[in-house]
Amino acid sequence: IPLITMHRVTILLLLSLGTANGLSCWETNDKGETVISSDPSYKFCALIYVGGHRAKLLGMSDDIERMSTYEGFLVNTPAYKVTSTCFSEAFDFAALGLGGRWTAKGPERITRCMCRDDLCNGHKTIAGFLGI
Repeated sequence: IPLITMHRVTILLLLSLGTANGLSCWETNDKGETVISSDPSYKFCALIYVGGHRAKLLGMSDDIERMSTYEGFLVNTPAYKVTSTCFSEAFDFAALGLGGRWTAKGPERITRCMCRDDLCNGHKTIAGFLGI
């Protein structure tokens, strides 16, 4: 079996396992590797871009952040579906008491793109996410 076919079979198998348990999203782990993560609590898949840093991929749930804020933006009906949306946000991480690399004074701007389909956040850039 050619490698590309084996890769597709593996992804389809993981998707079939993941959809039985909830949404499957691409996720950036602590080593900076991109992996598939499935969780029944995921409501969105996301790509978060902070300034000059590489985009972070993750699944989002109420455990991570209050999702009701975003749910109205990704409305689905039989006749209409919003497939993705992006927000430009400003956070003052220092004022929130977050240490580590979040030491900049004043607000830092991030762009958060979200979607609701399995593995929909598999892009390294916002342009790729939006299909531009």
